[in-house]
Amino acid sequence: MLRHLPERSRATSWGIQEGTTLEGRSIVIIGAGGTAQEAVRLFGVFNTRITVVGRKAETAEGADRTVTITDLADVLPSADVLVLAAALTSDTAQMIGAQELALLEPSCILVNIARGKLLDTEALLQALAGERLAGAALDVTDPEPLTDGHPLWTEPR
Repeated sequence: MLRHLPERSRATSWGIQEGTTLEGRSIVIIGAGGTAQEAVRLFGVFNTRITVVGRKAETAEGADRTVTITDLADVLPSADVLVLAAALTSDTAQMIGAQELALLEPSCILVNIARGKLLDTEALLQALAGERLAGAALDVTDPEPLTDGHPLWTEPR
């Protein structure tokens, strides 16, 4: 999304060549398990500032900062990229809803590589449609699979 790939995949001309990199960006990763650890490793090569949000404040290897879920509201405003990599439990279901999305900067990109039910899909759609979020990259969704005609299929962000 930082390279404008969604728009470029639908382009009919070369257009303006713009885009940016992850270099120096602030990454907030929710989750501290194996998937989150691999995300920390991959983002680390871009000289990013990484905050891991976990159940415990134990230091996550490679992260600049590790906080608990009780600090989530404090770290969300700093996120250039928010990555959901947490396990789905009764405590984490729909942990990112309208209130949490409202704390993100409009330039933030949300990435869900964990479970679709971590995210309130309706709140996400409203944030994207209202341009209160730059974009979302979803490896998983709720519902899954997405039904034919679901608004996420046509959401440009």
